[in-house]
Amino acid sequence: MVADPAQRARSLRDFLLGDHERLEALFVAMLDEFRASDPDEVRRMWSRFEKGLLGHFAAEERHLLPLYDQAQPGEAAALLAEHAAFRKILEELGVGVDLRVVKLAVAQGLIDGLRAHARREDHLLYLWAERELEGSQQKAVARELGGSEQDPPGPQDR
Repeated sequence: MVADPAQRARSLRDFLLGDHERLEALFVAMLDEFRASDPDEVRRMWSRFEKGLLGHFAAEERHLLPLYDQAQPGEAAALLAEHAAFRKILEELGVGVDLRVVKLAVAQGLIDGLRAHARREDHLLYLWAERELEGSQQKAVARELGGSEQDPPGPQDR
Protein backbone atom coordinates (compact mmCIF):
# COMPACT_ATOMS: atom_id res chain seq x y z
CA MET A 1 0.00 0.00 0.00
CA VAL A 2 1.39 3.44 -0.92
CA ALA A 3 1.24 5.97 1.89
CA ASP A 4 -0.25 9.38 1.35
CA PRO A 5 2.61 11.69 0.22
CA ALA A 6 1.84 14.20 2.97
CA GLN A 7 2.03 11.45 5.61
CA ARG A 8 5.39 10.19 4.29
CA ALA A 9 6.81 13.71 4.14
CA ARG A 10 5.47 14.47 7.59
CA SER A 11 7.76 11.70 8.78
CA LEU A 12 10.69 13.53 7.20
CA ARG A 13 9.56 16.75 8.87
CA ASP A 14 9.46 14.93 12.20
CA PHE A 15 12.95 13.61 11.50
CA LEU A 16 14.25 17.10 10.70
CA LEU A 17 12.57 18.55 13.77
CA GLY A 18 14.14 15.72 15.77
CA ASP A 19 17.53 16.78 14.49
CA HIS A 20 16.74 20.33 15.64
CA GLU A 21 15.96 18.84 19.08
CA ARG A 22 19.31 16.99 19.06
CA LEU A 23 21.08 20.24 18.21
CA GLU A 24 19.10 22.04 20.92
CA ALA A 25 20.34 19.50 23.48
CA LEU A 26 23.90 20.18 22.35
CA PHE A 27 23.22 23.94 22.62
CA VAL A 28 22.03 23.54 26.20
CA ALA A 29 24.94 21.31 27.17
CA MET A 30 27.39 23.74 25.63
CA LEU A 31 25.84 26.69 27.48
CA ASP A 32 26.01 24.69 30.72
CA GLU A 33 29.75 24.18 30.13
CA PHE A 34 30.17 27.91 29.48
CA ARG A 35 28.45 28.59 32.80
CA ALA A 36 30.64 26.02 34.56
CA SER A 37 33.73 27.66 33.04
CA ASP A 38 35.33 24.35 32.08
CA PRO A 39 37.29 25.29 28.95
CA ASP A 40 38.10 21.71 27.98
CA GLU A 41 34.45 20.68 28.14
CA VAL A 42 33.39 23.85 26.33
CA ARG A 43 35.78 22.94 23.50
CA ARG A 44 34.54 19.35 23.42
CA MET A 45 30.89 20.40 23.35
CA TRP A 46 31.62 23.15 20.82
CA SER A 47 33.17 20.57 18.48
CA ARG A 48 30.13 18.28 18.73
CA PHE A 49 27.75 21.21 18.29
CA GLU A 50 29.63 22.65 15.30
CA LYS A 51 29.91 19.27 13.56
CA GLY A 52 26.20 18.56 14.08
CA LEU A 53 25.08 21.98 12.91
CA LEU A 54 27.28 21.98 9.82
CA GLY A 55 26.06 18.48 8.94
CA HIS A 56 22.47 19.63 9.29
CA PHE A 57 23.09 22.63 7.05
CA ALA A 58 24.87 20.44 4.48
CA ALA A 59 22.00 17.97 4.28
CA GLU A 60 19.46 20.77 3.81
CA GLU A 61 21.63 22.47 1.20
CA ARG A 62 22.28 19.29 -0.75
CA HIS A 63 18.80 17.78 -0.73
CA LEU A 64 16.13 20.31 0.26
CA LEU A 65 17.14 23.83 -0.67
CA PRO A 66 17.87 23.21 -4.38
CA LEU A 67 14.35 21.84 -4.77
CA TYR A 68 12.86 24.56 -2.60
CA ASP A 69 14.66 27.13 -4.74
CA GLN A 70 12.61 26.00 -7.73
CA ALA A 71 9.38 26.66 -5.83
CA GLN A 72 10.35 29.62 -3.62
CA PRO A 73 13.63 31.13 -4.87
CA GLY A 74 13.55 34.17 -2.59
CA GLU A 75 12.91 32.16 0.55
CA ALA A 76 15.51 29.55 -0.40
CA ALA A 77 18.09 32.28 -0.98
CA ALA A 78 17.25 33.84 2.40
CA LEU A 79 17.71 30.50 4.20
CA LEU A 80 21.02 29.93 2.39
CA ALA A 81 22.15 33.41 3.39
CA GLU A 82 21.31 32.63 7.01
CA HIS A 83 23.34 29.42 6.78
CA ALA A 84 26.29 31.41 5.41
CA ALA A 85 26.01 33.97 8.21
CA PHE A 86 25.90 31.21 10.84
CA ARG A 87 28.96 29.53 9.30
CA LYS A 88 30.88 32.80 9.60
CA ILE A 89 29.81 33.21 13.22
CA LEU A 90 30.74 29.58 13.95
CA GLU A 91 34.19 30.12 12.49
CA GLU A 92 34.76 33.28 14.52
CA LEU A 93 33.42 31.79 17.75
CA GLY A 94 35.38 28.57 17.18
CA VAL A 95 38.59 30.58 17.28
CA GLY A 96 37.32 32.32 20.42
CA VAL A 97 36.53 28.97 22.05
CA ASP A 98 40.04 27.75 21.25
CA LEU A 99 41.49 30.91 22.77
CA ARG A 100 39.05 30.66 25.72
CA VAL A 101 37.73 34.18 25.21
CA VAL A 102 34.08 33.59 24.23
CA LYS A 103 31.61 35.01 26.71
CA LEU A 104 28.38 33.26 27.69
CA ALA A 105 26.28 36.13 26.32
CA VAL A 106 27.90 35.77 22.88
CA ALA A 107 27.24 32.02 22.82
CA GLN A 108 23.67 32.64 23.99
CA GLY A 109 23.19 35.13 21.15
CA LEU A 110 24.22 32.51 18.61
CA ILE A 111 21.84 30.00 20.13
CA ASP A 112 18.96 32.50 20.11
CA GLY A 113 19.61 33.20 16.42
CA LEU A 114 19.72 29.50 15.60
CA ARG A 115 16.46 28.89 17.44
CA ALA A 116 14.75 31.58 15.38
CA HIS A 117 16.24 30.10 12.21
CA ALA A 118 14.97 26.64 13.16
CA ARG A 119 11.44 27.98 13.63
CA ARG A 120 11.64 29.71 10.24
CA GLU A 121 12.85 26.53 8.55
CA ASP A 122 10.00 24.56 10.05
CA HIS A 123 7.35 27.02 8.91
CA LEU A 124 8.79 27.47 5.42
CA LEU A 125 11.04 24.65 4.28
CA TYR A 126 9.78 21.70 6.30
CA LEU A 127 6.10 22.36 5.66
CA TRP A 128 6.89 22.65 1.97
CA ALA A 129 8.86 19.37 2.09
CA GLU A 130 5.90 17.75 3.83
CA ARG A 131 3.85 18.36 0.70
CA GLU A 132 6.39 18.07 -2.10
CA LEU A 133 9.30 15.66 -1.58
CA GLU A 134 9.38 12.17 -2.99
CA GLY A 135 10.28 9.24 -0.76
CA SER A 136 13.77 8.81 -2.23
CA GLN A 137 14.54 12.46 -1.48
CA GLN A 138 13.29 12.02 2.07
CA LYS A 139 15.52 8.98 2.55
CA ALA A 140 18.59 10.84 1.25
CA VAL A 141 18.13 13.63 3.78
CA ALA A 142 17.56 11.19 6.62
CA ARG A 143 20.63 9.12 5.72
CA GLU A 144 22.85 12.17 5.61
CA LEU A 145 21.60 13.46 8.94
CA GLY A 146 21.61 10.30 10.94
CA GLY A 147 22.15 7.06 9.14
CA SER A 148 19.78 4.65 7.47
CA GLU A 149 18.64 3.17 10.78
CA GLN A 150 16.96 6.49 11.47
CA ASP A 151 15.25 6.84 8.09
CA PRO A 152 11.70 8.05 8.30
CA PRO A 153 9.12 5.31 7.79
CA GLY A 154 7.33 4.94 4.50
CA PRO A 155 7.89 3.56 1.04
CA GLN A 156 11.10 4.24 -0.86
CA ASP A 157 9.46 6.32 -3.59
CA ARG A 158 6.15 7.79 -4.62
